[in-house]
Amino acid sequence: HPHFYGGGSVFEQMTPQMVAPPGPGGHPEHAPIGPGDKTPRLGSSNFTDMPSHIRQDIRHMTERQKRETEVIKQLLTTYFGIIQISIQDKIPKAIVHFLINKVKSDIQNELVATFYNESLFEELLAESDEVAKKRSAAKKMLGCLQQAAAVLHEIRDFRL
Repeated sequence: HPHFYGGGSVFEQMTPQMVAPPGPGGHPEHAPIGPGDKTPRLGSSNFTDMPSHIRQDIRHMTERQKRETEVIKQLLTTYFGIIQISIQDKIPKAIVHFLINKVKSDIQNELVATFYNESLFEELLAESDEVAKKRSAAKKMLGCLQQAAAVLHEIRDFRL
């Protein structure tokens, strides 16, 4: 995912630990995570916002468990970042969607209320002067064309 900005570093942290030789004392959980083992440790975090029974459990964790916990923490932080971006994208779209639908409905109701007023029927259905002139000119032209068609039929019938 393009917003998965911490995924590569998390994978790089997990991969060396899977193939890392045992650290001091011969235990794999003491193996370094990466070059120089400069990975932030869970033990160095501020635990004042955690319940006391969880803080006690963290102090008794092995280094491997602390590293795995830190990786899970980073993955969750990245996941919540993706969710936050997704919500930030969708909220304005939803607001605009509902706002536009509300405005569209209000405008339609206003137009219907305005145009279905019986007192305005005569005014709305009245023919404009320009349309009346065009209609009368078209009516005259139709009469002329009908006369011309009648003359042509007479000429045709006369030859037979």
